[in-house]
Amino acid sequence: MPKDPFSDTVLLVDDDSDAVILFERAYQRAGIMHPFKVAQSADEAIAYLTGDGRYADRATYPMPALILLDIKMPGRTGFDVLEWIRKSSSVSPMRVVMLTGSPNGADVNHAYRLGANSYVTKPTDLSEFREILGTLCAHWLRDSKRPELN
Repeated sequence: MPKDPFSDTVLLVDDDSDAVILFERAYQRAGIMHPFKVAQSADEAIAYLTGDGRYADRATYPMPALILLDIKMPGRTGFDVLEWIRKSSSVSPMRVVMLTGSPNGADVNHAYRLGANSYVTKPTDLSEFREILGTLCAHWLRDSKRPELN
């Protein structure tokens, strides 16, 4: 059986520093032991996934087991990253959860059409965010089977 190329790392893709701080606090308070990394733009997320530049060191920047992806970012959007992932044979099976502030039905539908595994609206309340992150990580990192890469 081939070695699992994924780590237990979570990759958060979000350009909003306040949202990242809230995520860090909620993640810690949820007691989640999986490491996480942050990409602050669509381009940075793609560089991370391709191992370009500073992301070439997979010991420091391992392939994530789960990507939490915001939609609205300057330049390319989370939708662009999701579309790129699903078209890139080496990373297309990755599990991607849209974790965004947009409750817009059109955004939800668009994300699923592009191949999102789930769509979750980001709460602004720390305790609610903690609960959501705990549930997400339990499901995607503990309970569900990971995809195999081609």
